[in-house]
Parts: sequence; structure tokens; C-alpha cells
Amino acid sequence: MNYGQTYITIAGQMLASKTLEGKILQFTKFVIGDGTLTDDSLGTVKALTNLINPVLNFNITNIKRDRQTQVDLQGTFKEGFSACGGETASGHQTGME
Repeated sequence: MNYGQTYITIAGQMLASKTLEGKILQFTKFVIGDGTLTDDSLGTVKALTNLINPVLNFNITNIKRDRQTQVDLQGTFKEGFSACGGETASGHQTGME
């Protein structure tokens, strides 16, 4: 498994496809975790619905549309440190309007 590569899970694909119906994808928080997959095949990775071991949740402080199909998410998880990411951010998205 190439960990420098971005993979969209099946659940993520289902949420993203709802935007084609005009629904809004709402990002709600960041989640940082650790853990090791015992089976790192593409099928196993795409079937994930959560991190192996969620360690820290923190709020998104800024969302900016970067392109038609990408947003930049920002959030602070410890004083003096911040996390920023585009499509590869470990953001957790829930809900559709």
C-alpha cells in the first residue's frame, strides 16, 4: 500500500456522489489517530469507516473552497500547532442538507 497516495473510501464516495444531486457535504471536525492495518489491501482501506484508533478530535476553524472539487480545511489541535489539509485531510464529514 502506498501511503503517499490518497484513497477515497466507499463511504466517502457515497457522500461525495450526493453532491451531484445538489446536496451539501458538511465537514464537522478533524480526527487524528494511530494504529496499524493488519490487511492493507486496497479493498480493506476503501472499506474503512473510521480510523483504527481515534486519538484526538478537534474543530475545523476555517473552510475555503480551493477548486470546484476541493476545499482546504484548517483547525488547531494544540496551542502552537495547527493542521491544514485539502483533499487528503483527515477530516470527518457528516450530514447532508
